[in-house]
Amino acid sequence: MENVDLMFAGVTIVCGIFGTLAGGLILDHMNSTISNAFKLLSGATFVGAIFCFSAFLSHNLYGFLVLFAIGDLFVFATQGPVNFVCLHSVKPSLRPPSMAMSTLSIHIFGDVPSSPLVGVVQDAVNNWRVTSLILTSVLFISSGLWSIELHKRSQTGTFQ
Repeated sequence: MENVDLMFAGVTIVCGIFGTLAGGLILDHMNSTISNAFKLLSGATFVGAIFCFSAFLSHNLYGFLVLFAIGDLFVFATQGPVNFVCLHSVKPSLRPPSMAMSTLSIHIFGDVPSSPLVGVVQDAVNNWRVTSLILTSVLFISSGLWSIELHKRSQTGTFQ
């Protein structure tokens, strides 16, 4: 299909905007607490992982786009809760540096190495579908880590 990259980018942009807004609104509706933020982070990441993983298993372009769009919405819904946790896990005087460190960390540990790592995996596997499935599996790990943090905080009672 021609312009599939443009279609993929369009889905990502639209879902990024609406998913980010939805995540913040849902957290507000749930009563904004660190506990609820971790619940939303774990759940949204897991559901997003399922839909994105299913999208890369799909052999139909339109099925892929629908599944990927739903997964993208859920993955982007984590933006608000992540920022909430960053802002409310430190003293108010440390909130600006906390957000700066979060943004810097996202770029250093995510954006910078991701392209070369995708290339390394693709070179080793030589199959874009398998590469995408491998890389999407990281979302399941992320969901598990959010769940572990939620469980750890519930055991120690360290919620705000």
